[in-house]
Amino acid sequence: MTAEAERYLRRLAEAELRREEPVDRLRAAADALVWAGAVDQTTAEAVVTGFVTARDLRGGRRPIQAARPLSAIRPTLTGAVRVVPVGATLPGRYQPLHLLALTLAPGQAAVLTLAGLINADARPGRDDLPTGPYGPSGPDLELTITGDHGTRYQGEMSGGGTSDAVWWRQDLVLPAAAAAAGWLDVAVTDGLAAVRIAARDGRGKAEEGPAEGAAVPGDARPGDARPGDAGWLVDSIAAARLWQARWSPRPGPGSPATQQQVRLAAMAEALRETGLGTARPPAWADSLAAEPGSPGGGEAARPAVAVLPSLDGAQLSVAGIVTAAASVTVFALVWGVAPAAAAELTTERYLWLARDDLGHWHAGRALGGGPRRPVVALDVVLVPALDPAATTLEVIVTGRGGRVQATVDL
Repeated sequence: MTAEAERYLRRLAEAELRREEPVDRLRAAADALVWAGAVDQTTAEAVVTGFVTARDLRGGRRPIQAARPLSAIRPTLTGAVRVVPVGATLPGRYQPLHLLALTLAPGQAAVLTLAGLINADARPGRDDLPTGPYGPSGPDLELTITGDHGTRYQGEMSGGGTSDAVWWRQDLVLPAAAAAAGWLDVAVTDGLAAVRIAARDGRGKAEEGPAEGAAVPGDARPGDARPGDAGWLVDSIAAARLWQARWSPRPGPGSPATQQQVRLAAMAEALRETGLGTARPPAWADSLAAEPGSPGGGEAARPAVAVLPSLDGAQLSVAGIVTAAASVTVFALVWGVAPAAAAELTTERYLWLARDDLGHWHAGRALGGGPRRPVVALDVVLVPALDPAATTLEVIVTGRGGRVQATVDL
């Protein structure tokens, strides 16, 4: 912890109080300094709580507790996660169902990830994302799932909705016994169409990937920041600002995009004023901002799968990718963490990047999350769009605990 960082946070609280500002900018600055390791969580929460108490007393309101604990991600998953690419399409009740992947977590669950196109006249605006419900839910799937011993498995839908305004995503969570089956037959209820998914085709944890805390080798690391120092957060903030600029070029007053820009600006200012770094446009920003050499990708669902090395106790797996004219979205599953902890993966605490085999970089933002255990679903929306000529995509995630990666076949 640095004394300068604590002084800055307290001065900011006093200034925001004089200006009668809400707590949002102060909280964003506190998050940045805590995540960068410059202020401990207890001190940061005390400053934020003091601000809210003073503000409420001035307004004649009863003070409320303002502390918002930043839950740590703790390792709880045991056993190897494996993902089977499916890549089949079955007729649905209202529209075709794209079966992308079956993820197997022995002792916990099996998850069937599906996607479908949203009708062009019903697609939401970008500032309304992520949103739902989109796509079928519950009995509307009209699917039966049977294991190799004749066991019929019933599943529950986890979340559902859209994060790119083009594709909806649903995850059917099956009981743990389904993860131990040799194969699963997925069929429409009228029996006219079916697909068999063999567990032996699953792809497990990448043996050649870097260990937890290791840096991505070679030029695959876009910045010069090392995981664990303030640089990783600076790069994450810069990427998030770039993502906002590409995704919502002209956000309106009060929109989620505008609120996010205010938050990012406060975080960048806190890091700059305390000498921890500047939210500079790093060298790789030019690559991210540049349009790919060929036209943007079309609307396609791809059974691209991978399991990333463990990061901060969380096991991340890729259960399919969908592409659109302006973005590419990675369907991720997070294993072994509480939903509140998994939600931290959607904040600036984690930097999501991807690079295709043509050398094009993509900045990402994780969206979604939900209350369902033992797995949490995230959509990682990447911009710019995927080049149609790309054949692989390297997914890179950086947090305070390290940097991990996995390459998926498109």
